[in-house]
Amino acid sequence: MKSENEERVHMLRDLKSVTEIDKFFDEELPKKANWRFQRAQIYNMAREYQIRRQKESEIEKLVEKDYRRVINCTIVSDDIAIIEAESRVGGNNEILYYPVVFGKALHESCTNFDEALILAICYKYGFDRYAPQMIYNMLRMDLGSIKDREGV
Repeated sequence: MKSENEERVHMLRDLKSVTEIDKFFDEELPKKANWRFQRAQIYNMAREYQIRRQKESEIEKLVEKDYRRVINCTIVSDDIAIIEAESRVGGNNEILYYPVVFGKALHESCTNFDEALILAICYKYGFDRYAPQMIYNMLRMDLGSIKDREGV
């Protein structure tokens, strides 16, 4: 069973144009119980999305270059974000992950999200340059997840 919030998000996704959105807010929403409360919730959801998207856009600008196209930005915490980008490396396009810590892009790329996150955490807490690779090797992350190793 869907929660009210999930139902609201699904309902808003179905609206295809500004006219449909206006009609929903002017005609459909006032018919519902607690419609003012629902309108406030929808507004806050939209505002939070806009604030998050603005933060992601600012972070993406740190990494985006003419040879690099941002695919996704994941904000992990107030201090850490990971950018997934398609980069041209030696004539080939590769998906690489770039850690951003304290609003600054690190000048290192990683081949997967997990490695980038470890690098970001180590950088945040001031660990030695080789700590991320040592942690990565200790956890044997190069072998894939437990499911991959066990054949599940």
